[in-house]
Amino acid sequence: FVTVALAWIIISLFGAIPFYASGVIGSVSDAVFETISGFSTTGATIIDDVEAAPRAILLWRSITNWIGGMGV
Repeated sequence: FVTVALAWIIISLFGAIPFYASGVIGSVSDAVFETISGFSTTGATIIDDVEAAPRAILLWRSITNWIGGMGV
């Protein structure tokens, strides 16, 4: 249990780096929320204007959802 919980925390923190570093999401907590939302396939988003986000961020957002959908 502890291993899985730590893995979720670590993966979520590292997964939030592209969102925060690109400036699309302004706070670390919002970037972590966006990442957890993707990995859990919740689909909730913090990004105000998804269409205006850079393609690399949209790709990363899609990859997090895809990985979550595969159940990894």
